[in-house]
Amino acid sequence: MVSIIGCGWLGLPLAKKLVALGFKVKGSTTRESRLSELTSNEITAYRLQLSASQRPVFSDLLECRTLIINIPPGRRDVEAISHYPKGIKTILEGIGKSLIDHIIYTSSTGVYQNTGHVVTEESPCFAARPGIGAIMKAEDVIVTSGFNYTIVRLAGLVGENRQPGKWFQGREGLPGGDTPVNMIHLGDCISALLELVKSEPDNEIYNLCADRHPTKKEFYRRQSEKLKLTPPRFEAGVVAHKIVDNSKFKDAFGYEYQYPDPLNF
Repeated sequence: MVSIIGCGWLGLPLAKKLVALGFKVKGSTTRESRLSELTSNEITAYRLQLSASQRPVFSDLLECRTLIINIPPGRRDVEAISHYPKGIKTILEGIGKSLIDHIIYTSSTGVYQNTGHVVTEESPCFAARPGIGAIMKAEDVIVTSGFNYTIVRLAGLVGENRQPGKWFQGREGLPGGDTPVNMIHLGDCISALLELVKSEPDNEIYNLCADRHPTKKEFYRRQSEKLKLTPPRFEAGVVAHKIVDNSKFKDAFGYEYQYPDPLNF
């Protein structure tokens, strides 16, 4: 049994794939309107808000072997750095006497400083904005919880209805055209998480990011052209950045990326 807290852009297709592979899956959403969609895909559905008042919901949802926590901080929550880690802690407190033996938490490579160099899982983290600080605190909650865990730090998410060719279409004078990008395709997110579901927990942190790092100018031009949209125009030069190393996960699981080059997403 796998429970996924957060059946959205990534969580729902992951849940569908798990069901197709024969897993029993429970999933949560914050919206009443999404419950029927989960149910129609053979996912036992729950409407869940992160609050202590929903402990009865937790008691059923958290009856599973593997728990995937796949909820980002609220973008409009000005107190996310306080609210979000408390929400994660509320989930863990709700586990109680359940049989969970593996917690998988989807984090972000945004936690790394923009060093201008390659960053690994051992590199220092830096709360560049409140949402990132909230994620860093949530990671700490999980690491110190006493539960077996795996944390995956995801690069920029692309695929399905997330089409980067639309993000800057037709804009001019954008800075940092020669800056390398860190991206990952939805297909690789799902495949990597499936590897973790089928594996034993190892209390590790892994980066998930495509092998190659084209420049912003190359990446957004290609994505715009694929959609037959006017590509943006970037100015030459490099802005603050990092290059995310993905070798730890590949070495640990013998994983080869289905979409190694973001230019071909």
